[in-house]
Amino acid sequence: MKIKQIIFGLVLGSTMAFTGCEAEYQPDLNRVFINEAVISSVTKVKVDGVEDTYQNITIALATPSESDIKVRLVPDQAFVDQYNKENGTNLLLLPEFKDEECTIPQYTMESEIVIPAGKVSARVPVAIHPFATPNDEQYAFAMAVEVVEGTVTPTPSSSQIMVIMDKPLIQWVPYCEARTIPQTTDNWANFKSKDWSIEFLAWKDSFDINNQCVINVAVPGNEIYVRWGDVTQNGRYDFLQIKYNGSQIDVAGDNLWLTKNKWYHYALVYSQAAKTLTIYYDGKQVAQMTSDCSETEFAGFSVFSSGSEYFWGAGMMAQLRMWSRSLSAAEIEANMLSAVNPSADGLEGYWKMNEGWIDNLPSQYMFNCATKSLGTRDLKCQVNPTWKENVKFAL
Repeated sequence: MKIKQIIFGLVLGSTMAFTGCEAEYQPDLNRVFINEAVISSVTKVKVDGVEDTYQNITIALATPSESDIKVRLVPDQAFVDQYNKENGTNLLLLPEFKDEECTIPQYTMESEIVIPAGKVSARVPVAIHPFATPNDEQYAFAMAVEVVEGTVTPTPSSSQIMVIMDKPLIQWVPYCEARTIPQTTDNWANFKSKDWSIEFLAWKDSFDINNQCVINVAVPGNEIYVRWGDVTQNGRYDFLQIKYNGSQIDVAGDNLWLTKNKWYHYALVYSQAAKTLTIYYDGKQVAQMTSDCSETEFAGFSVFSSGSEYFWGAGMMAQLRMWSRSLSAAEIEANMLSAVNPSADGLEGYWKMNEGWIDNLPSQYMFNCATKSLGTRDLKCQVNPTWKENVKFAL
């Protein structure tokens, strides 16, 4: 089996620099810590689900010990829970090796780590085995240092580490032309909220005409209208425009013009308290406008619905989500290239758009809504889309 090595690359010189600090504050105690966690207790490694990935972790002492020090790394569910709560993620704790078929994510490593007398560190290789994620699950290898033998104490600030398995989101996506027009079915269940967020991945093959609708949300007395292009940017249509609550904003200008045949992650976040609508491209804030709306009612919506007069060529969309709360910048960046838990707080509508072609579905194709708390809100196409298989989203 081919092996891919991913190593932190932190030298023990930084360990010794940290040693002086530890000795200054704790002169009577020797400390044990995770060397890599001195810089950051959370990191990511790329995994592809095909090859083994090796992650090296270094267990270090503040000063050499006169006798062997034995420790172990123990699974740290509390660390994962805390990270999920603070970042709006849905990471699962990576389980230890139990299944030789590797049908679930898992790892292997030494059960006990020994730092020999007179030494200051020991390196721990961790093998992360290939795995499938049928429901787009995300996993993290999260561990805490536990002393087995020796007079040492774990350093609170660097005795935990989390390695997030950054597996790329790969899925089927619908290739929609002007007549496809996915729109909500008749049993759409309304929701109202002071705060709201909309996020999605989208791709367009051309920006040669104005008013190419991306999303049109039916709001009684108003609308949330997202489109590519308008007539206000010197004839250029390669930008995003958002209309909301009687105002509009063009996300245009240097470094903001859009590139055709390229995937983008877009996010719109409205905060009633701040009276602002903030727009993000690929997890980064790019524009903001002031708007005072006491409550927004979502009554249904359509995608790519400008019609053949204005929607030229084709567009693709995936991972469309509507929230009844304002997402943080950290949440957007953490989840823009992954699936989310359909039970996540405030997630009112979630369309992965990954169904592919299934023969027994009705002639008017349905994109299933993964969120059922307010009823079924599937998207129904006027004509079946063409499907693109195993699309990998490179931003």
